[in-house]
Amino acid sequence: MGNNLASKIYTLINKRAERDYWDFKQEWHKDNERLLHDILCFANTVHDRDSYLIIGVSDDGEIIGLNEKNRIKQVTILDLLSNVVFAGDNTPEIKVETIRIDGKEIDILTVFNSYNVPFYLKKKSKRYHNIKEEYICI
Repeated sequence: MGNNLASKIYTLINKRAERDYWDFKQEWHKDNERLLHDILCFANTVHDRDSYLIIGVSDDGEIIGLNEKNRIKQVTILDLLSNVVFAGDNTPEIKVETIRIDGKEIDILTVFNSYNVPFYLKKKSKRYHNIKEEYICI
């Protein structure tokens, strides 16, 4: 467990529960709107730390792992965020990394802590119908 992120994520997984700044997903969302909603919720959570969407782990903390099927790359999420009109032109900052734990690959979507909160849509998106404009997701 050499790198700092892997060590931190390993510790969170071993808590076997989700909290306000990390969430487990067995796989990536098939629906970009749900992914955007999760990013907005993490970006607007009140705390002074980064948040993590840990993909490849069940809700009870079992490491399932991922393969290349249905994986989402950072560029895809950046594209998703750039096609949404955020109030104040403030866009949540994210990063996607793959780490290996117990011989299995899992993806980590980090939503970086920001003081430019709240993040919300300035204008209704034509692609996404459930996230309302000027509505703050938490």
